[in-house]
Amino acid sequence: MVDNTDAARLVQLNAELHDAIKAIRPNHEALALMRRHDAFFTAMRIAWGYSDYRPQQIAAEHRRLLAAFRRNDGALAEQICREHIANAMEDLVRLWHEAGRQ
Repeated sequence: MVDNTDAARLVQLNAELHDAIKAIRPNHEALALMRRHDAFFTAMRIAWGYSDYRPQQIAAEHRRLLAAFRRNDGALAEQICREHIANAMEDLVRLWHEAGRQ
């Protein structure tokens, strides 16, 4: 079960998984892109946290990604990564809009 009460801990766990993924098969272009995304998302998550639904969604996305890795299905892994980033952006935009209405 993923709990949304400690955004800093969720950020840390997410970073650990991303670091493990990056270590599997280093790719300098992919690493640079992930570093830029990680810096942005980490800053926003520390500031705004997560919507209530997002931690469970992240866990499901990560499980799907790991399953794609196990099957050596690069195309599916790429699709899941794109969905993962899009869902994260959607959540941050939602939080941004909510913060503007307060």
